[in-house]
Amino acid sequence: MKKYILITFGCTAMLTGCQQSEEIENFSEKLPMSIEASIEESTDGRYVSSDNTLNNLSFTTNDAIGLSVNGKGFIEWTYNGSSWNTSKGIAYWEDKTSDHTFKAFYPYTNVGNDGSIPMPNLSGQTGEISCVASRDFLVAEKTQKYGTNNGIVSFTGTNAFQHVSALVQITLKGEGDLLNASVENIKLTGTDIISSSTYNFDAQNKVAVTTDESGNNIDLNLSNITIASAGKTFYFIVNSGTVELSNVSLTITYTSGNRNYLATLASLGTTNNYFEQGKLYKYGLKVIDGVLTISGNSITDW
Repeated sequence: MKKYILITFGCTAMLTGCQQSEEIENFSEKLPMSIEASIEESTDGRYVSSDNTLNNLSFTTNDAIGLSVNGKGFIEWTYNGSSWNTSKGIAYWEDKTSDHTFKAFYPYTNVGNDGSIPMPNLSGQTGEISCVASRDFLVAEKTQKYGTNNGIVSFTGTNAFQHVSALVQITLKGEGDLLNASVENIKLTGTDIISSSTYNFDAQNKVAVTTDESGNNIDLNLSNITIASAGKTFYFIVNSGTVELSNVSLTITYTSGNRNYLATLASLGTTNNYFEQGKLYKYGLKVIDGVLTISGNSITDW
C-alpha cells in the first residue's frame, strides 16, 4: 500500500515538473518588441532645434506614432524622451524567424475602418517653425526579422520617417522696397494646397485630398513685422501634387513711408512641375520699384 502511494506521488511530481518546464519554455519564447525612430536626414531637418532653424531636429517627449505589424491594426506608441512605449503593455514579436512588415505614421490619430489616416489640418499656419512641427505628417515602412536588430524595430537610416507633404520657405529680403517696410499680409494661392487630406498605406494613391475652396489659400495676417537688413523667413507646409507651380501665386501687402502697397508674384515655377512629397522649396523674394521678384530659389530634400 505504501509502495503504491509512493509511485503515485512520484508520477504527480513528474507531471508537475513537466508542466512547469513547458510554462518556462513558453515564457522564454516570448520575444519583447521595442522600436527606435528618427526622421530622414537631409540638408535640413526638424522640430526640437537649438538654433531655431530646420537643422538638428528630432522627435521629442510625448510625441506619439501609430504602428501596424503584419497588416494588423495600428497601435499607439509614445516617446518618453529616451524610449518608445505602448499603452497596451509589452508588445511581442509573433515569431523569431519570419519576416515581419511594419508600417508607422506620425502624429498618432485614430485610423478609419478603411485604413485611411487623417493628416494634420494645414489651416491656421503662422509661418513659424513651431507651426511646422504641429502640421508635419511622417510615414515609415520596413520589413525585418526579430534577429536583425535583437528585437528592435529600427526606423532609422534609409528606413527613417519621411515627410509626406512639401515645405515652402519664403525669405523676404531686407533690400529694395522691403527694407524697413512693415509687412501686414502674406497670401499663397493654389488649388488645394492646404485642403484636408488622408493617407492610406494600402491604397494605390496613398494621399487623398478633399477638395475645398478654403484649402486654396494660405492667408497670413501679420503685426509688428518689420523687414530689417537680415530679412525675415516664413515656413509653410503644403499638399504635394495638387497644383502646378505655374499656377501658384504669392501676394505681399506691406507699408512703407506711411503708404500701403500690394506686390504680387504670379507664379512660383513652371508648368508640369508640382510641389513634391518630401521636398523643400526655398524662395528669396525682394521688391524693387513695386515689383515682387524671385531673387534666388532652390529645391532640396526636406
